[in-house]
Amino acid sequence: MPVPEPDLLADLARRYRRQERLVRSAPHDLGRRRRLEETAYTLRVLTGRTTAHEAVRAAEVALAGCGLVPAARTPRRPDTGPGARSGHRH
Repeated sequence: MPVPEPDLLADLARRYRRQERLVRSAPHDLGRRRRLEETAYTLRVLTGRTTAHEAVRAAEVALAGCGLVPAARTPRRPDTGPGARSGHRH
């Protein structure tokens, strides 16, 4: 499978995440949903993945390796963030 241009992949991943936020803010807006589906389809084709979630995640991971777009972050548990206690009780 040919490897897509990193700039194209970065643009599509950013576009997908932006459109995803817009759809969440207005779930009944059919135009927004259509644009999200079109972007998702393009990402699925370019990455060879079967779902939109897999495709955008694959694009973000690949781009993180190129230093273009950071991989999606896993939310930290509140007790593991900077300045959290080590778990020792005093």
